[in-house]
Amino acid sequence: GTRNGLSAEVTFFVPLGLFMYAVQKIASGDLSYRIDTTMEDEFGDLALAFEDMMEKIRIREQRIKELGNYNALILENVPAGIMTFDLENRLSAYNEKFTQLTNLSLSTASIGQVYSQIGLPVQLEQVLTEVFREKRYVSFKELILDSVSDKRIFSLTLVPLLSEGKEEVGTLLVLLDITKEKELEQKLALSSRMAAVGEMVAGVAHQLRNPLAVMKMSFELLQERLDAVAIAKRD
Repeated sequence: GTRNGLSAEVTFFVPLGLFMYAVQKIASGDLSYRIDTTMEDEFGDLALAFEDMMEKIRIREQRIKELGNYNALILENVPAGIMTFDLENRLSAYNEKFTQLTNLSLSTASIGQVYSQIGLPVQLEQVLTEVFREKRYVSFKELILDSVSDKRIFSLTLVPLLSEGKEEVGTLLVLLDITKEKELEQKLALSSRMAAVGEMVAGVAHQLRNPLAVMKMSFELLQERLDAVAIAKRD
């Protein structure tokens, strides 16, 4: 009786121990760990079901990783500086383009710091302070940032960062360099003003030509009469 009882305990506890070990490995992040599916009876069926479940988790984890890599690729190639802040106004993410546009030195150590502690340009920090304090978000706000070498004009957008369930989880900042566009706009405005001045001058010249023509004709008639009088006196 004792031997049969011991055998039953071994038959039960050994597979159970293997399952517990597998759960611990997977919980620690080792999704590659595979459980022995060669066991017989109900434990063998359970092992197969467990391994099938783990395979689905591995596939989903791989898809999430691929999606994350793809999103990171987009984030680094988009021609805009991007930052995100959590609900406590702490930096949660940024892309390299943002550091290039603002000449800002950031690192992984900057993640988790309050926005006022990461060395943002003063003008940008002031806008963030107003937005975070009053919750008045901005779209395509013009922002001028002066550096030692030049002056750049940016389009700034600050909007709520929403989760899939449309719940606010932070703030999204998008920064676009529009310096060239503004310079072109100014050139077009200058050209437009010059064209308007040209049209005005042409109009004034046209208005002056009419009385000048009359004066010229009158002068020519007067000259003809004076010439006629002079000829008559000589005769």
